[in-house]
Amino acid sequence: MRHRVTFIHSKSSEEKVVNTINDTYVSLKEDMDVAREDRFTFPAPEFKNVKSLRLQVNKGYDNSRVTLPFSYPYQIGLHFYVKPLVISSVKEREEFYENSAKLIKDYFGVEPDVQTWIPSLSALYFHVQEPLAMSFKNVEPSLADVNGDWSCLDYHSSDGTSSLKLFYPDAKERTVDVSNTSDFTEVGIFAIDAPSSRDNIILSGARVVMNDEPDQDLVQRTLFHVKPRHRYLEPIDLSYKPNGLHPVISFGDAPEHPVDEDIKNCILYSYYTLEKSIFLDPYQIPPGFDILANYGTKDLELPEYSIKQWGNEVLVEHKDTTSFPFDLTLHTRYQVPDAEQHKHTALDKPVVFYACEALVDPYLLNNSPFDNKRAPGGSFEKFFTDDTIFYHALKHGYFDVDIPRATFDANATNIVTLLSLLLGVSIILYKVFRRVSSQKTPNLKKTE
Repeated sequence: MRHRVTFIHSKSSEEKVVNTINDTYVSLKEDMDVAREDRFTFPAPEFKNVKSLRLQVNKGYDNSRVTLPFSYPYQIGLHFYVKPLVISSVKEREEFYENSAKLIKDYFGVEPDVQTWIPSLSALYFHVQEPLAMSFKNVEPSLADVNGDWSCLDYHSSDGTSSLKLFYPDAKERTVDVSNTSDFTEVGIFAIDAPSSRDNIILSGARVVMNDEPDQDLVQRTLFHVKPRHRYLEPIDLSYKPNGLHPVISFGDAPEHPVDEDIKNCILYSYYTLEKSIFLDPYQIPPGFDILANYGTKDLELPEYSIKQWGNEVLVEHKDTTSFPFDLTLHTRYQVPDAEQHKHTALDKPVVFYACEALVDPYLLNNSPFDNKRAPGGSFEKFFTDDTIFYHALKHGYFDVDIPRATFDANATNIVTLLSLLLGVSIILYKVFRRVSSQKTPNLKKTE
């Protein structure tokens, strides 16, 4: 296994930030802000008919100067993506579902039902809003004791290799100890230099290479530039209005247009992950709201309990930003009757962003060691080419939503349904009887 640790700290590159450094141990000082990312690389298990697997988790965090180089822009919650090999028979399809579910269960303790996946772009996609408690001992035995206070996780497995990234935006653990392992370990300790800009982050510091060839220097001074794929604008106003079965999201003014010199052709988008109780009606949308993709159940009439898939994934284009501000009315599905008057659920905030084409040195986006854009998965990233730069205009999060529902129990509901059916049939029979009777009466008078 190979292990790479990156520390980004808030002090200048001239200040001393290291407490201890030797062949097996590195520790940083406590009097500064530090973001940390761990990347583990190790052999991947082989599962028949599973080409690649991606797992992304975001527990939520606040951006700061030390988090700017990193790339974890997806919604809060857990996101699974599985890409199959070419499947040519029903048996192979069943094996694919079985193997992918086993892989996820063995690794992360959750086993999605076959019916809960939705087909997304080049992969199957499963999303739950509450991050799960995970153990990495089945991913790689040496990861069993990994620190669990990470905020974001990105696991990728394909072509015989797995990688696991863990991100700590406010790192409390500032040590790296390899005294009990022979794994190659690289520790980067960097400051963001003052000349940095939104489109060019300059990292200055050193790399500490442990468990490497004996003739290699332990500490290597390092300076490099990062062209960040994800950048941030002033957040727009977004609010939620309870409205019975039709909750409303209110969008404020459109976000400012990006003005960096290395971009062109910027278009505003919004991206939604809606759990199955809430849906977007494509026939009741605001002007300038162009739905480009909608994966998941399309039937607008189905009740929630008739849907097996987890929900819908929707990408929207806003070419005309003069349509802002606006209200977006969502719809909720009928719920199973219960003693509780409402079902409590979470509505993910949309990801609101500009997607721009890189004008200068687009290859630097993929060359960044912090870039996470790859298939399968990647939330909204997967809909765009590798030369795309994103400008985010809203902090991730969710709204608490209460969906009204009937308070009858199941037996009462069945009885009411049966009585309603009998009443309807009785009315029909009565009207038929009256019609037949009225037709017979004139004939009788004529005979007399």
